[in-house]
Formats: sequence, C-alpha cells, structure tokens
Amino acid sequence: MLLENIDGVTILNEYTKSSDLGPSSLIVISFICVILFTSSTIVLIKGKKSKIELIPIILNIVLAIGCSIFGILGLCFLFQKPYEVKYYEVIFDDKVDINELCENYNIEEQRGNIFVLSEKSDNTFYIK
Repeated sequence: MLLENIDGVTILNEYTKSSDLGPSSLIVISFICVILFTSSTIVLIKGKKSKIELIPIILNIVLAIGCSIFGILGLCFLFQKPYEVKYYEVIFDDKVDINELCENYNIEEQRGNIFVLSEKSDNTFYIK
C-alpha cells in the first residue's frame, strides 16, 4: 500500500536517512587491543623471570580474545550493506483508518496535526 494512494493523506515532505553502521569504532578498539597485545608479549618475552609471571600471561590471553572478538565484529560490519529508511511528513483527514496505515508505516512523531511516518522494513537496526 503506497502512501500516495491513500485517500485523505496529504504528504507535506518526504526524505530519506541512510544507515551509518560503519565499523570504525570496532576497528579502532581492535587496533588498540593488537597494540596492547604486542606490547605485553614483548614485556613477557624480554621481562625478567620472576614469581609473578602469571599476570602478563593472563593479560595476553585476555587481549588475544579481545582482538579476536573485535576483529570479527569489525569484519562483519565492514561487509554489511547500508540501507535507507524513507520518512514522510503527512496530514490526515478524518476518513483515514489509522489501523490500516499502521500496518505498513511506523508513526515516528507527531507535531500538532503533522505526523512523521516511516516505512516498515525487515532491517534489524533501526535508525531514528
């Protein structure tokens, strides 16, 4: 059901917002983990043999797990396709059935008589 074909709905404005699911923060965190992992490995290898060798080993294991998790998440977001959500600013007449309209559109906000609608989609991430 197209919004343009519904009697009693006047479209005032129409715009789209693109998804911004960039993996930049995950890549930065992963890079920091790699640097910390490398530096702690160097400290572990060149460090003096002492009774407290367990702390750098545990730190290395935690940082290796962190590098792996953030690296995999960064790669997953890197290959995700961006999508767009279409928004409409509309005015309704009294003859419009709101329930029928809500089956295909989300009501995002209301400013007096003006409603902002977005198309319902199957995307997991929701942009507002």
